[in-house]
Amino acid sequence: MALLEAIDRWGSITVTELARHLNIDKAIVSRMVTTCQRDGWVTRHECRIVLGPRASLLGHGGPWIRATGRPVVLVG
Repeated sequence: MALLEAIDRWGSITVTELARHLNIDKAIVSRMVTTCQRDGWVTRHECRIVLGPRASLLGHGGPWIRATGRPVVLVG
């Protein structure tokens, strides 16, 4: 989840930049990104990582939607 939050926060980002922001080894981040990409959470565009189509579903469910009737930013 921290990986998706970081990409959301910093936008289009490289694996190296992401590893630096998360303070995690670049090889580990690369494997995490590959797994997330395979599942549609992130996509790569010109060697940069951005949130994928599946990540857009995160703000559209759960108890906060039912309580407010709209998405609520919980982390920002």
